[in-house]
Amino acid sequence: MKSNQNAKNGLPRGWIECSIGQITLSVSKIDPKEDPDREIIYIDIASIDNNRQVIGKVTQYQLKHAPSRARQIVRSGDVLFATVRPYLRNIASVSKDYDQQIASTGFSVLRPAEGICPTFLFYKVISRDFVNALAGIQYGVSYPAVKDEQVRDQLLWLPPLPEQRRIVAKIEELFSELDKGIESLKAAQARLNVYRQAVLKYAFEGMLTTQWREENKDKLETPEQLLARIKQEREARYERQLQAWKAAVKEWEEGGRSGKKPPRPKRPTEAVPITGVLSENLPPIPACWEWLNLKHIGRVETGTTPSTKYPEYYGGKLPFFKPTDLDQGAHVRTARDYLSQSGEECARVLPAGSTLVTCIGATIGKTGFAVTRCATNQQINSISPYAGFNQRFVYLQMVAPFLNERVRSDASATTLPILNKSKFCELPFVFCSLPEQHELVRLVEERFVAIERSEREIDVSLQKARSLRQSILKKAFSGQLVPQDPDDEPASVLLDRIKAEKTARSQ
Repeated sequence: MKSNQNAKNGLPRGWIECSIGQITLSVSKIDPKEDPDREIIYIDIASIDNNRQVIGKVTQYQLKHAPSRARQIVRSGDVLFATVRPYLRNIASVSKDYDQQIASTGFSVLRPAEGICPTFLFYKVISRDFVNALAGIQYGVSYPAVKDEQVRDQLLWLPPLPEQRRIVAKIEELFSELDKGIESLKAAQARLNVYRQAVLKYAFEGMLTTQWREENKDKLETPEQLLARIKQEREARYERQLQAWKAAVKEWEEGGRSGKKPPRPKRPTEAVPITGVLSENLPPIPACWEWLNLKHIGRVETGTTPSTKYPEYYGGKLPFFKPTDLDQGAHVRTARDYLSQSGEECARVLPAGSTLVTCIGATIGKTGFAVTRCATNQQINSISPYAGFNQRFVYLQMVAPFLNERVRSDASATTLPILNKSKFCELPFVFCSLPEQHELVRLVEERFVAIERSEREIDVSLQKARSLRQSILKKAFSGQLVPQDPDDEPASVLLDRIKAEKTARSQ
């Protein structure tokens, strides 16, 4: 073999420019009326795994019951290119398992002619340049698509058949090496997630701050002292609420008793530690720690949605969170909806530092930390910690394995799992002295910073791997991946032969 030598027109030696249509054959269609009872495997656009570019879940039908789009008879080696939303890359090669089965008319079925390596064609079609070219000419807004003839009009540089095979072999060699690297990166991602959960587990079983307790025995409180402090802080808070209520009542009376009388605040229930049978299934904790129910840790609320019949309730500055907004996790500050001043009056406004927990549906247990004042809809329970509790200590414990799992396991066993406010209030919550809470949060978040740094590095490496895959394809289809062999039959001869064969078929 000799190295690349480009001709004057820019094509590598022995290559020729042509369209996809010139190197592919027409595809037969089936008439359901001719064989209505035939059992078929139907390949729809939804059948394509567009991450791995393979055919995934298919459906079996009798032809008479198949969707009206089930018409195209496919063969092993065909390339399926979804003409709807081409940027989604719903592309796959037909394996032997689906030979002579039926594909949707939503595909452009590219059947390589004799002398065209099917895998070469597949790699060309999944290349970024090919997909982007079609995405750039798609038509329609709500249902953007391209036509089959537009797919077949796309140009490519065609090498001789032996070089097609050498290119495929080299691509697969390089892709195999890339896949091994990607597999290692994803395994590292999984290990980091396991480590994150282990950090939280050890933290809230008291193991992460063992050394700190040894070095700070003078700062430790007994369980009795912890409970006494909580009681004192809650009573002080109640007294402030009571004074504010008295002032509100006086204002209401002086105003002619117009409207509803302000409701009197409820005296807090006594914080009783969880002991005996109720504590048997709880994780072990240090002697100076204690278990309480969540309702003793802070104000628990279930959100509510101001009526959408009144547009004036929305469009303000107060974030109104829904479960989908909690994807940001640790620091939730932006929402899809915002409430106006009048909307705030119909909502349950939460202070910054509240922990938000989805307590209904498939996303139950999804948790976020509110960085700003906010409100939530009725699918979210929240806890706004009392003084004496580090806000991040509360959030981190809610995402720790034990308590996050309890949110799901304590939900009512229905088709739509729900953990209502009363059950949420009864969740077990472990606490320790405030100085130890601060130290625990510091140690956990110190480790989380290192984890997140590693995750970002892995994400960058994965992105580089994806870019490298496309770089390999770009070199492959411009003649730069493998050298040309002057002894190969020129692709122009191959193209003439394909043209003659297609002409003979049509006669």
